[in-house]
Amino acid sequence: MSRVRIGLALILMIGFVVRLWYASGQSLTFDENYELELVQGSVSYILHKGDGFPPLYALLLKGWVAVFGPDSSRLLSILLGCGCCLAMFPFTKLVGGTKAALWSTGILAVLPIHVFYSTETRAYSLLLLIATLALTSVMRTIKSPNRRSWIGFVLMATMGIYTHYLFGCFVALVLVVTFLQSRENRIPSVLAALAIGALILPLMLLWSEADFAMQSSWEYRIGFGLAALGYTYGSFLMGYTLGPSLRALHGMSVTAAVQQTLPWAILIGSGLCLVLFQAKQRCTKFRQAMPLLFVFALAPLGMGLMCNVVDIGYQVRYSIWAVIPCVAYGGWLASQAWDSRLGKLGLAMLAVAFSIAIWNRHYVDDYRNADVASVAEFLDGEADMPVLVVSGYMVKPLGYYCDAAQEIVGIPTDADYANRASEMETILNDLAATSREFAFVYTREFHEDAEGKLFAQVGGRAELTPWNKFSGVKLYRAKFK
Repeated sequence: MSRVRIGLALILMIGFVVRLWYASGQSLTFDENYELELVQGSVSYILHKGDGFPPLYALLLKGWVAVFGPDSSRLLSILLGCGCCLAMFPFTKLVGGTKAALWSTGILAVLPIHVFYSTETRAYSLLLLIATLALTSVMRTIKSPNRRSWIGFVLMATMGIYTHYLFGCFVALVLVVTFLQSRENRIPSVLAALAIGALILPLMLLWSEADFAMQSSWEYRIGFGLAALGYTYGSFLMGYTLGPSLRALHGMSVTAAVQQTLPWAILIGSGLCLVLFQAKQRCTKFRQAMPLLFVFALAPLGMGLMCNVVDIGYQVRYSIWAVIPCVAYGGWLASQAWDSRLGKLGLAMLAVAFSIAIWNRHYVDDYRNADVASVAEFLDGEADMPVLVVSGYMVKPLGYYCDAAQEIVGIPTDADYANRASEMETILNDLAATSREFAFVYTREFHEDAEGKLFAQVGGRAELTPWNKFSGVKLYRAKFK
């Protein structure tokens, strides 16, 4: 076996172990629970459910869960994430050579944001794999136009749009760039566009209306601006586990977020500068790929502006595929930087930042998922005691781990903010009519109770005694006054 294959095998093994460890001990989130509930329905239900997503990932997850069970759902994402790392090698080899390909694969294997999305029961791990395979097909068509590579791109592009509607932006960028670069023969680009359009027509006619209606009415959607753009690129390097956590940003000012991010930005920025300054060689292979990589690297700007226009709210994950060309270019830079002392120092600084980011996710409460699994374990044997959860979006995740007989209530996730006090009063009245005591689960107040009004409302009706504390959760024993 060659040294390259041994190195690639070691990188993939490290990537798998890191992702497996990263996911362990993390309770399911609301979104993950939603996915698992969705796939319990029939294929017809999945196809027509207006959940904001095309059906490909849900159908794949349904088949996986049917064979391996719901507790293995994250393993599917982990395997897809490792598959993306593997696919990164031939892609970067095409544009930067073998040495750059090994470095790119290694970076992706431990890149915090990629590790994050490779351990969630969500569609983004599949989307990243599809984007990498699609880019590989595109690079092959640019270097040596052939029918097989174009067919591969059409299939990957179609699968990507059936995974996430906004992947259509990726496809449009590819087609525009390849059309402009292929001055001698632009017919394949046009035929590819027509083929993709025909293949996604059923999706757009049958299911997209309900999905877009859900996205445009989602109460928590966020507008795009300079702060969101900066956070996107910062997340590509820091993930969500350096500086303010992803959840904490919901109730944090831009100034506070910048202050918490600045020390890490200095560390990572210094490392990047040291690596960048060592890139003295010119890569002739990259020259042909640069227009495509450059456009993709700037894609979050266009994605964010488009989200504002169609009013669906912007999230970093919508343009997560833009991290792939950034990593490819980073691998080429790293392959050169390793030959100098300052380059090694820069890479070491980045490695330290990545390691801390991954460590934080596993051990620091601010970055862990709310530990409702431990709450359920603690409440085991208290099935007669109802449970009131704030925030209401944590009702389903807690219910996943609790005994089926446990009564769990909370403000509905679709409740208007203006009506939250009246919703809580109704819940408290219903509890008081049937129970003298209840368990009060208070999860990360900055998300839905930043001013503490709901906590005060419950405290006004019941005597709250601290009972236990878990990551992101304070548990009280409550007795009506």
